[in-house]
Amino acid sequence: MTMTMAIIDYLAKWGHFLFGITWIGLLYYFNFVQTEYFKEADPDARTDAFTKLAPRALWWFRWGAMFTLLTGLIMLWVRGAGITVDALVGSVMAILMFLNVWLIIWPNQKILIASNEQLKAGGSALPEAAAAAPKAALASRTNTLFSIPMLYFMGSSAHLPNGPFDGNMTGLVIVLIIVAVLELNAIFGKPGPMATVKGVITSGFVLWAVLLGALLVTTPGPSSAEAAPAEVPMPADDSMPADDPMPADDSMPGDEPMPADDPMSGDDPMSGDEPMAPMDAPTPGDSGMSTEPTPSADMEPAASPNAAPEMPAAAA
Repeated sequence: MTMTMAIIDYLAKWGHFLFGITWIGLLYYFNFVQTEYFKEADPDARTDAFTKLAPRALWWFRWGAMFTLLTGLIMLWVRGAGITVDALVGSVMAILMFLNVWLIIWPNQKILIASNEQLKAGGSALPEAAAAAPKAALASRTNTLFSIPMLYFMGSSAHLPNGPFDGNMTGLVIVLIIVAVLELNAIFGKPGPMATVKGVITSGFVLWAVLLGALLVTTPGPSSAEAAPAEVPMPADDSMPADDPMPADDSMPGDEPMPADDPMSGDDPMSGDEPMAPMDAPTPGDSGMSTEPTPSADMEPAASPNAAPEMPAAAA
């Protein structure tokens, strides 16, 4: 993602938070505060609230929904293929909630506002107001029901993602079928347990648990190839690697090998001189020692090479 696209994504997220708080905050106000007040208010007070308070609240409500949707679509466009299954589920529910606001709640609320304006002016209520009130109320209760798991999946898409949406098509289909059935009930059905504040809040958390469970149960586990750790090849023996052989002796790398001692010579292996001759062999040119052997008593002296030859004895 380039720097420009990152800035666009962040600004869209910032706006998404601001408009989303406005929209969902007013949704909870209508369902938890205003509706309960209208049940107990005097007719004149209710009529006054419908003509002065409700139009202002509904303006912020519907346009908060509009800009929440627009900023969300910008975020989906920027992120593209990085959409997770959580973001997809949350987006589908948010889009249905937006459609409920603009196609069901607001059109029927306009009828109720017009009817109360006529009552305040001294006229009679519009005939269609009797049918408009429960339609708007059921769609609003359904949006409250959807908001609890929708907000969870929007948050988990950034912090606890369940992976790409194409990795768990079975769970995604189950979730979308459940959401579609509930949306059809918002158009053609009845509120059931959602008629009370406690009931709609409880139903919202039950729906969250069912949708999340459907995704977790059907999420495929890692394949055997992915789960098995990579096998590390072991060397054939305990020798050092071939690219770093140990020297044959204890000499440092690069030194000349030590010469082997000659058992027949008396030389000093650490000396660079010529090897010494054996002690019983005369060393040529050595004037410090006699080259003649020492005579013994049993040996006759050797004749001098300069002496006259001995004449043979005369015959007797």
